[in-house]
Amino acid sequence: MSLSCVRWMLPVLLSALASAFSTAHAAQLPPSCNLEVSASGPGGPFPVFGTGDGVFPTTLPSSPLVSTLSFNPSTAVTEIDAVRLFGLSHTFIGDLQFVLVDPNGTAYNLITRLGGYSCDFDGDYRIAAPCACSGYGQTLPATCTGLNVLPNGPLDQWFGAWPHGANGIFNITLDVIPPTSGVWALVIFDWASGDVGTLVSWDIVCKKTTTPGVPPDPPSGCDTSFDDPSTPLNDSTVFNPVSVDFSLTASPRGTTHKVRRKKNGVPDQTTSTFTIDPADPIEVLPTLDPGWWYWDVSTGKDENGTTSWSQWSAPCRFCIPGRLTDGVCSILGFGGGLPNSGSGDGGWPGTLPSAPLVSTVSISIPPGATELARLELNGATHTRLGDLHLVLTDPTGGNHNILHRVGYTGGGAGSSCDLLGSYSLGSFSKVICPRWTVSCSPLSAYPPGDYGQDFGTWPSGTNGIFNTPFELIPLSSGNWTLTIYDWAAGNTGSIASWRLCFDVPSAAVNYCTAGTTANGCTASISASAQPSAALASPCTINVANVEGQKQGLILYGLNNSGFTPSTWGAGSTSFLCVKPPTQRTVVQGSGGVVNACNGSLSVDWNSFVLTHPTAIGVPFSAGDKLYMQAWFRDPPAPKTSSLSDGLELTFAP
Repeated sequence: MSLSCVRWMLPVLLSALASAFSTAHAAQLPPSCNLEVSASGPGGPFPVFGTGDGVFPTTLPSSPLVSTLSFNPSTAVTEIDAVRLFGLSHTFIGDLQFVLVDPNGTAYNLITRLGGYSCDFDGDYRIAAPCACSGYGQTLPATCTGLNVLPNGPLDQWFGAWPHGANGIFNITLDVIPPTSGVWALVIFDWASGDVGTLVSWDIVCKKTTTPGVPPDPPSGCDTSFDDPSTPLNDSTVFNPVSVDFSLTASPRGTTHKVRRKKNGVPDQTTSTFTIDPADPIEVLPTLDPGWWYWDVSTGKDENGTTSWSQWSAPCRFCIPGRLTDGVCSILGFGGGLPNSGSGDGGWPGTLPSAPLVSTVSISIPPGATELARLELNGATHTRLGDLHLVLTDPTGGNHNILHRVGYTGGGAGSSCDLLGSYSLGSFSKVICPRWTVSCSPLSAYPPGDYGQDFGTWPSGTNGIFNTPFELIPLSSGNWTLTIYDWAAGNTGSIASWRLCFDVPSAAVNYCTAGTTANGCTASISASAQPSAALASPCTINVANVEGQKQGLILYGLNNSGFTPSTWGAGSTSFLCVKPPTQRTVVQGSGGVVNACNGSLSVDWNSFVLTHPTAIGVPFSAGDKLYMQAWFRDPPAPKTSSLSDGLELTFAP
């Protein structure tokens, strides 16, 4: 597999039981994958006794669960695809570290204290390799607290703040670990007291090649293009329209192929079937929403002539860029040199460098803000980002790691890419793309834009600096301080200014044109407030200036990207402002007086969501969009109806 497919993901491990157990679990695998599954390893409690201890990351906790299994992969196995954990339960998942040990005794980090979350494991989980055939890792929630359960399913490996190689445990993705024959072990450490858990069983899933019916090769090495079919696709940032090149894919096993596009780990959001024309092997994809997209290809017939769509290529990944959620931003803090004097020093990680840039600004938290949305750096320059360390101090004195030496592993050098422009740093789970790359050519710079928070290898708590996710940094009015350390000599830079932005929702936006009815009524739609994903605050949708005594309703859609409003009907003054598919709310009467413009429509949004749990989009997440419009009877008009203008809403937490 191409290493360019590598993503950050989650753990693999476990031990041997009966082959019947293995057969039962194998039935749960997607039928479209060529996979080989080990026997099941036994489970047990963790910690084995006590309630967790250890000093992170230097002293490993005592009494971990150690489960072994014997696995002798066939010669067709090419790489590890996933580690599956069955019946996994534990309160406070941020306590746990999962480690896989191969038959040679080499230990690999799978998940270390996932997200710092306080929610629970409860069910079956699968730690997936990059581009895993058995399922992509899920997009982690922004928050996961209290008695909530992390949804069952695939997870990416999460190395967290674990220093690569500490205690002989290495941060390596599953697909790179050799699938060696012998005894494998899964070790589960519990780093904190007060919470315990259990595991029923586990196994290892590997990819293998099979014939007949071998999956076709990825299209031209996973290429995408803008009139250039050689542009790399895997893990790249691309823009609409996106085209894919099948010139190397049309296999002798069949000429009809499918493409599955998968957004943010959700499979089969869009599927198309088409026949490849060798003279024109390029498919232009429809307009894609911002986000990470995954796709693969299958041949319609195998070597036996059977049409089954059972064999799929290795998947590929690319990102359509977007922006972090807009919000209310603070006044600017002053900039300066990086470092303020000299050219960088310090003894990592114990002795902080001297002469950091220290900039303080007084900030009043805007009303309604619930979390920090992003940190903006304006006019940033510095050669070698791998030297820099950004720390944010809140008014209570808490120090929070924002960006730490991208690509640095505790020795040598980190990323050689430069800063040159303005950058926004936000919660890793909310940044659409791109991500910080670990290496690049010496003189290249990161493009300005939105990037995720990155703790790197910083041991959380060292020098009082903690690896706190953006959304968990406590908010209070007062003095906020940005400190930027330069850990290495020989490279310098500066920033012009910086500021913090908070998740206060912007106002609803009206768009599109309302129709004019036979009686001269022009209906207008509005909202009392932005909707809340958690239904934490009221939101009422109102439509005024509707024809009196008419039947009407409010409809909504979820995605207007690439959509141009269209005339409602021949001769109509109304436009359809919402891209299908759409969801109708309940039909209601407008009230008012016949032939007058004093009718109205309204929907209590929270009530609608609670009473319509299967409506499209439900449940919603912070940052999701709604596009709404009213429809009502207007007998003299074309199609005997008219429409209001459109309203764009953005969900608050």
